[in-house]
Amino acid sequence: MKTYSLYWRKNTSKEEAVELALCLRSLRKVASHLGYNVKPVYWEGMVDSDERSILLDPAAVRGKYPIPFNKYDILVGQVILEGKSSMEWREWVIGKVVEEAGELSGDAEAILLKIAGAAEDIYVTEWAKSHVWRHYLRRFWEARLSAGQRDPALPPTADSLADMWRREVLLGRTSRNLHQYYHGPLALLNAYTAKIANCLALAGVGRRRDYRKNLYHELWARLFEAIQEWESFQLSPDAVGLRDEMGVKGEVDVETDTPRRSTDLERNEDLEEDVIDKLNSILEADDTIDLTSVVSAAVEDPEAAPIKTVFSKSAVPSDMMPDKVQTAVMKKLFRDQELFLRRRQMRGATRRGLTEGKLDARRLYRVPLDGKVFKNRECTKTRKAWHICIVVDASASMSGRGEHGSVIPWELAERTFVSLAEAIKGSKNTLDIHAYCERGGQCVITNLFHGGRVHTVVPSGRTPSGQAILGAAAMMEKGHPQNMMIHITDGAANCGLSLGDAVRFCRKNNIRLFTIGCGCNQQTQDFLSGYFPAESLFFMKDMGDLAIGLYEVFRRNIFEAV
Repeated sequence: MKTYSLYWRKNTSKEEAVELALCLRSLRKVASHLGYNVKPVYWEGMVDSDERSILLDPAAVRGKYPIPFNKYDILVGQVILEGKSSMEWREWVIGKVVEEAGELSGDAEAILLKIAGAAEDIYVTEWAKSHVWRHYLRRFWEARLSAGQRDPALPPTADSLADMWRREVLLGRTSRNLHQYYHGPLALLNAYTAKIANCLALAGVGRRRDYRKNLYHELWARLFEAIQEWESFQLSPDAVGLRDEMGVKGEVDVETDTPRRSTDLERNEDLEEDVIDKLNSILEADDTIDLTSVVSAAVEDPEAAPIKTVFSKSAVPSDMMPDKVQTAVMKKLFRDQELFLRRRQMRGATRRGLTEGKLDARRLYRVPLDGKVFKNRECTKTRKAWHICIVVDASASMSGRGEHGSVIPWELAERTFVSLAEAIKGSKNTLDIHAYCERGGQCVITNLFHGGRVHTVVPSGRTPSGQAILGAAAMMEKGHPQNMMIHITDGAANCGLSLGDAVRFCRKNNIRLFTIGCGCNQQTQDFLSGYFPAESLFFMKDMGDLAIGLYEVFRRNIFEAV
């Protein structure tokens, strides 16, 4: 059977914890390619079950290691379905539809929840038709919809009606000998399939979610009329209810009277605690570096109390395209730098007044004095390569609306970084780009530029500027002749170590530290001016002018000869 997952799975293991960790890491890589606001992915048992995570059932893959690729394809399909659903506000849409439907009986609400969930599944699968993801979703739905089918000759339940609709739309399969209660609702649901697909033509997540919410509300009003003939709504003494014991697992939970998640398969026991501990240790070793001790050692004040500092690489590639104008301007700057230093090196330096070497015609008059009439030309070893480290504020304020209409400040900064990364190609300068924020009481520093590509993060939390600069500076190459750090922010530091500690550390380690403030109010400008000298501080009107500030810092420094 053909599999599609060899692209994602390069490393495998026969040991359970290692294989589960490798599998989970590759699935997180899949999620990162969907976008930068996808829910985190875990095996069940690693975190508490809630709607904030994508939880995978380890029972579906346990027992044979390495995990077979056909089973891995199904997991990829689940990650794609739930990841894209989270990006498109699935929970919000379904919640609003139920809220606006008014007071409903338990049976009616169960049907509404299942049909709205099926509609969202169809919406995501329609989106995937133009992507390679369609292959994985097909594999997922083949496994999901082939397990435990209810006899179609029986009256429909909430789950069986939703799955019948999924089966017809997603797999192109119809069932024979359907109970008469299926015909009207299925015809209505299939008539709305094209309308659900039309939502993809709308620009913006907000418009698409509102469209689907209104569409499902309209669909439910018509569907509710169509199911009124069902015996369960007629309250007949011999009615066959939605909780018919002949139904399959995965329908309405009899004990709690709540619908199960549409993607749930049969669950077995959770992972053992020792397996989870080993799995977490493997993932933490792969993904995160604890810099707390390094930062603490860099602070001169023994009374300073730094918060925990962690460093990791972003796994979410940026989908921004470089700005052609910004790229061209900065590329010319780096090219001029190379030409300038090459000419300097070719010109070299001449030492005169030597006792040997080539004759120096300008010093022949000194023959009767001391005989030092020779000269020697030496090539100048210019320290031409800069280590440029950009440390950018990724706190919650960077996700707000700026003065550029609907453009988010972080997106403006991200585009500038992509342009800079493109412009510096071919240059002998080294570039690092780190984002920082406070999350869960920790200073989180994330490497955005690795593997020759710019990545991204979701701005959140507070602004530990001083501690982030210290952590990034401590990671810079020791002994590099020319180190430059550019700190970019839109606000003042409000947690972590003081900016003064960071400034002193950079000065002590010969790191030229600059700050570019974008869209800062007067209070923030005064705050930053208290730590940085005027020649190291640049204020831009907003994040849209960031490229201008970077150009000015580069222009004043990278041509400087040593």
